[in-house]
Amino acid sequence: MNGGSLIAHIKAALPLEAVLSDAGIHLERGKRRCPFHDDRSPSFTIRGEKWRCWACGEGGDVLDFVKKFHGLDTRGAIKMLADRAGISTHRTPADTRAAVQARQERGEREKTYRAWEKHKVDSMAALLWLYRQKEAQGFAEDELKVFAPLIHAMPEIEYTYETVFCTRDDTARRALFEEEYHNAG
Repeated sequence: MNGGSLIAHIKAALPLEAVLSDAGIHLERGKRRCPFHDDRSPSFTIRGEKWRCWACGEGGDVLDFVKKFHGLDTRGAIKMLADRAGISTHRTPADTRAAVQARQERGEREKTYRAWEKHKVDSMAALLWLYRQKEAQGFAEDELKVFAPLIHAMPEIEYTYETVFCTRDDTARRALFEEEYHNAG
């Protein structure tokens, strides 16, 4: 279980009101005096799974409350809440191996993508340059037969090169890579 899902699991298992009650904080009519400063009137409130003191400005979720109330860092607060909820915070060797393997696979996939991207950009740029050179010189009769499929495909090739490969957003490039990657494999 990764850090984000562990925290979500803890928050689902331990509502804020239960943690406040364990700390001896009981709300009357949705308010109480703030436990973090000398509060003369009730200014500490909760709404859903968030708390806030309208006098001192402190606020947050159940994790923030435990950190502040018990003087813990994030790791200590997670451990305390997980223990209270009966949730294990220990990774098994299988979890660790799976995480390492997934990270390695993502790295390999990214290297493959970057190599594919460079090859596509280089080959399309060379093809466009060659086509423009031949177009400027004029095609000989025998070359027209050879270049006819390319001549018909040039508008699509130019469009793809300009809209997919010459932009900063690589969403379309990644989609094209995934399509070619899955079709090849």
